[in-house]
Amino acid sequence: MAGVFEDSVNYLIDLIISKVVKEKKQDKVGIVTIHDTKTNNPMNDRSSGEWLNCVLDSPKLFNWYSLVELQTSRFHLNKNKPSKDEADLPRSLAITLQNIADINGKKIKKTVKHSIILVTNLLADCSWEGLIEPIISMAVHYDVLLGIVYFPFSLGEDNPLLTKYQDNLDNCIELISNLRSHDGGRVSSSFTSSIDDAKDCVRDFRKDPPKLVSPTSVFKGEIRLCCDLDSIDVQNALADLRNVSDVSEYMPKYKKSVDPFSLSFLADGYPLTKDETIAMTQEIGVKPKDDGHSEIYNLSHIREHYVYEKEKDAEEDNDDTPTKPVRQNEIQKGYRYGSSIVPATTAVERQLELMTYSGIDILSFVRKAEMPPWYYRGESILLLPNKDSSEKDLAAFNLFAQSMLANGTIAIARVVQRPQRPVTLAALIPNIVLTERTKYYVKTEKQSHKRKIDEANEEENKQYYGLSMVRLFFKEDEKIPMLGKLNGIRSNDDLFPTEEMVECMDEFVESMDVDKLNEVEDRNIKEDQYVELNNFDVLPIPFKKGIAQDSGFRSFNEVTRKILSQNSPRIHFILKAMKSLYHYQLEDAKEGDTLFDLVERSKSNPVTEDGRTFFDIFFDELDKITNSGGRNMFIPELYDEVKVGERLEQLNEKMKAMFDVEKIIKEEKVKTAEEDEKQEENLKPVEELLGIGE
Repeated sequence: MAGVFEDSVNYLIDLIISKVVKEKKQDKVGIVTIHDTKTNNPMNDRSSGEWLNCVLDSPKLFNWYSLVELQTSRFHLNKNKPSKDEADLPRSLAITLQNIADINGKKIKKTVKHSIILVTNLLADCSWEGLIEPIISMAVHYDVLLGIVYFPFSLGEDNPLLTKYQDNLDNCIELISNLRSHDGGRVSSSFTSSIDDAKDCVRDFRKDPPKLVSPTSVFKGEIRLCCDLDSIDVQNALADLRNVSDVSEYMPKYKKSVDPFSLSFLADGYPLTKDETIAMTQEIGVKPKDDGHSEIYNLSHIREHYVYEKEKDAEEDNDDTPTKPVRQNEIQKGYRYGSSIVPATTAVERQLELMTYSGIDILSFVRKAEMPPWYYRGESILLLPNKDSSEKDLAAFNLFAQSMLANGTIAIARVVQRPQRPVTLAALIPNIVLTERTKYYVKTEKQSHKRKIDEANEEENKQYYGLSMVRLFFKEDEKIPMLGKLNGIRSNDDLFPTEEMVECMDEFVESMDVDKLNEVEDRNIKEDQYVELNNFDVLPIPFKKGIAQDSGFRSFNEVTRKILSQNSPRIHFILKAMKSLYHYQLEDAKEGDTLFDLVERSKSNPVTEDGRTFFDIFFDELDKITNSGGRNMFIPELYDEVKVGERLEQLNEKMKAMFDVEKIIKEEKVKTAEEDEKQEENLKPVEELLGIGE
């Protein structure tokens, strides 16, 4: 029993640490223990004597000190045998769900995500009858993801406890199956998992969920088609004037709302892809305390800038040039124009301000296949109908996206994201937006995109559309110059590949084609039409990535999902290292110990009989992580699935023989030896080379 308890504690500690290292202020964790030596059960006040004794902690933010308290004081094994119903699993779930209901009150907060992770050995006396339905009802009502992590039965098939274990496991599977059958929401991602699989999800960096961020609007304005852009810009500029009382005589009479040849609608833009960075080391303050511990505090950096003048005609890159301070009244702004300086007076600066106004103006349309993908640049933005859009704007947005999808076109647009920002060129690519909360039905027939307006609100036909906006290059952004010489071979060269070589290479490429790994093949489904909003959970728990690909719903195929679901090795390796360090130091932590103190002491204090320190063990563990089973963790996971098969090995041998690789290696070795000999000759002493002193 002690071993099971320790494994349970270690798993839960790892789970909480995974939340702590990501430092999300909204991530709160509450601990519920049953068959505890203490009692804190709110259900006793409602139905005294009928509910098990347990201890419920209010959800809170965890840090190092609360983890130390959890490890040293909160988790403890009660060796007394539990009385009847004292370790009842369904009742403990009901108490926890009621606690969630009490926290939420009457109003459900849709932005709050609830998860319950139950760890059990399934050997307790449980009364499932009459409680499964209320548990399902409350879990669905509050959209609670329920995970049951169980220990495998290890007492032998002849042990009488096997019947109780199997009965509890069957009821848990039935409960989770019922929760998963509900369409949409986190409750449909509920799961059962063995303790080994659950620990693997926590400790394997490739299964660690990325940090979930709240959407922040990066664009809010109009998308316009065939509007009089000059008149709109003049109207916006005149509307900004503050020193002119009446601008009506200058104001253009153009009104896009009555222009029969134009289309405009409101849209909001959110980051669709954005480079993720991880905070590295930073400077902190450390102050020793009288009790032997260290006090850690944050530092505020203040920088002062000084301007110095270099002597006239001094070299720009010469750091040793004498300088002298410059008075503030001698400093002015200027633009460098060639070798001249143009003074940037207030009037000049005002004239050079960008008079631009936010908006997206469609310039033209082009076939998607005709736009070279390597000219897409930067981070993409997802445009969606404005949250306050009228029915007219919603219809215009959806029809615009549907028409482009049906015709396989993309729009080329002039984009100004914010007022007074530079004008950029972008491609607007139409998409069908898929989410996990509501699995949208996607028809594959071409005619489905041109549905009638009066059918737009029918649930069975409902589709959600968006536009992916990707920046394009201006001419000045192209950086590859004309190259003086390009390497190549002609058909009459000795090295020109034979037809047999080409066929062998074609077969080699075909053998590494991962599309054959797809479980579903549907030629009518075009993945480039979909945008799947991130659907991962914030906990490192067993879950299926992506929207289920069943008969009625479509999304990415299995291979595409694997390609787009690769974790960044650098980010998650650092998180893995921090979690390992955290957990290791918690094992020996005592009340009042800071993580800084423990790590500092670990630098030199031996922790093993052979004199190895914590860092020796830590580095060995990280080395095992980076090269687990002979596999480098920095190679994407998909590589393992194509680097298999006897056929691939046979092709390798065939290509080696065909290209005479052994001969090339021998020639390279001879060439390298000759170069080394020549280099040794050049490195002889000057006296020896000149024949002096012989």
